Amino acid sequence: MAGLHSVKILLRFSLFTLAAVLGSNRTTAQTFTNLYNFSNSLSAVNGNPVAGVVVSGNMLYGATYYGGPNGDGMIFAINTNGTGFAALHTFSPLVFSLSAGSSTNNDGGNPVGLILSGNMLYGTTRSGGTNGYGTVFALNTNANDSGFVSLHAFSASAFDVNVLSSTNSDGEQPAAGLVLSGGTLYGTTYQAGTNGWGTVFAINTNGSGFTNLHSFNGGASASATPSTDGGNPAGTLVLNGNTLYGTTSVGGTNGWGTVFALNTNGQGYITLHSFTPLTYNANTQTLTTNTDGATPEAGLVLYGNMLYGTTKNGGTNGTGMVFAVNTNGPTTTTVYDFSVTNGASFTNHDGANPLSVLVLSGNTLYGTTEFGGTNGNGTIFAVNTDGTGFSTLYNFNPVFNNSSYGYTNYSGANPKTGLVLSGNTFFGTANGGGSYGGQSGDGGGFYAGGTVFALSVSMSVSPIPLNLQVNAPNLVLTWANPAFFLQTASGIAGSWTTVPGASSPYNATVTNPMQFFRLVYTNSP
Repeated sequence: MAGLHSVKILLRFSLFTLAAVLGSNRTTAQTFTNLYNFSNSLSAVNGNPVAGVVVSGNMLYGATYYGGPNGDGMIFAINTNGTGFAALHTFSPLVFSLSAGSSTNNDGGNPVGLILSGNMLYGTTRSGGTNGYGTVFALNTNANDSGFVSLHAFSASAFDVNVLSSTNSDGEQPAAGLVLSGGTLYGTTYQAGTNGWGTVFAINTNGSGFTNLHSFNGGASASATPSTDGGNPAGTLVLNGNTLYGTTSVGGTNGWGTVFALNTNGQGYITLHSFTPLTYNANTQTLTTNTDGATPEAGLVLYGNMLYGTTKNGGTNGTGMVFAVNTNGPTTTTVYDFSVTNGASFTNHDGANPLSVLVLSGNTLYGTTEFGGTNGNGTIFAVNTDGTGFSTLYNFNPVFNNSSYGYTNYSGANPKTGLVLSGNTFFGTANGGGSYGGQSGDGGGFYAGGTVFALSVSMSVSPIPLNLQVNAPNLVLTWANPAFFLQTASGIAGSWTTVPGASSPYNATVTNPMQFFRLVYTNSP
């Protein structure tokens, strides 16, 4: 291994440290694989995923917004090599209820997000449930449908003339997944709440203790009583300690969305950034450009004291951007501005209109765009957190009108979700950007219903140092990149074990006369 060095400590032992490999993870090669093709038919078992997949070992879990035998979506499992597709839960038929004014069932419909803890999947649905406005659910991956539990059904709303929006006590129609801490799930609803513009909520994993932590009031886009806190959150929250961070797709002081922070007890709401007004672009004759982006519909990723995210629109070319904002706010930094697209073809060299949360590995951000790229059907991209080194890793293929299925291709098209990284492979879903539900469909893949895909990458290698300082009887170990795991062994050829929960700086208790430490990158074998 590169960078071996030894240090003799004048206690009663000798300690050796190994520099870590893969300090820079710039991608040098990629292999794209279509793992599964969803069909574009209500009578089939699948169709049109809008939630990202989660990975556990050699299994992927995901959700389809439509499809299933009832057409209302499903939760599925598939091996990471593309074999063994199985429906874990198919959502029951939605039936219109005159009293509720919406379509109801007992479990929800149109799932939009998943999170995995142990053998339990937790997620949200946009519609359905006993009141017709969405649900929070749990599903045991070992029990299939018999392990499904509806944890919460969002209540019906009523129009409030004071805020000119529909309101209720808990929100309705969640558009994002959940984040878990201990036995508590945190999430958002897109609409309703006491002010009519969505909520942040908490609920225990057993379904008890539902709490409306915050009701958004819409900000500048509200028809009455403008304020700065935003509205219509569509991205999954990120949790750090007792602080939740998220985005709203509208509202704030300028009406084009916000980045916010909120304590898990519902106190201390802060608007970290309000996206600036859009301006008129004479070249495209549209109101689409600004300096920091607009309408963020994805969640955030936290790295140190910086939050990284994407906006669907805005930026200097109107096609969205990758941004960074300090957890102290309020100024954003442009990480990457996507280039202008070419008319109706939506083509460019790098992608356009990102909708999904980013993945951070080392100091590199990875993500997807819904449109743009050489074929106009979206891209997978990488960019360093300082904005350097942008590269397009994959361009989704052109689609062709197939008389039997709709618009088909090999890879899928128009990804609406982000990626998940396992080893050196990214997994994701491609959805399609047009009509759904067994109509014309343009999700791509062999059957026009979208795909589950894998993108394997290889990384360049360079060492980073593992630093130490004596603090008898312990050692303080420090390293610069939080994407590395600390491992220890009693001999260089011995069995290396990961130190649980170790992060820099780490107080190491030396347990052997001769002890080795090393860093292992998350992408290393």
